[in-house]
Amino acid sequence: MEAKRRQTAAALSQEIRTEMGTNPMRRGTKRVKAVAYLRTSSAANVGADKDSDGRQRAAIESFANANGYELVGEFYDAAVSGADPIAERPGFAAMLDRIAGNGVRTILVESPDRFARIISAASASR
Repeated sequence: MEAKRRQTAAALSQEIRTEMGTNPMRRGTKRVKAVAYLRTSSAANVGADKDSDGRQRAAIESFANANGYELVGEFYDAAVSGADPIAERPGFAAMLDRIAGNGVRTILVESPDRFARIISAASASR
């Protein structure tokens, strides 16, 4: 299963580089199915009285609606460092499993640092 996750992560990385900046509505196609990925770095940012996940969710939903994406799932890693390898994050691993199983190929995040705080963490996960 770990090898399949790494393979999916590598393929996804290539698709991210290819698709960045494209707008499905400009291509004249139907709404593109996507999943949302949220991450908070510390336990201090998690809880009903905190807004990190809500802020991320609102930004992703707003972008999706404005740019022709249909959100079909959400994955959240609470209190997970951006320096942790992406394959070791429970929410990210579940998202990769879902992507491998159902054909969704678009992940929306509030900002790139939700994937990894530093590029080497993301690169090491391939």
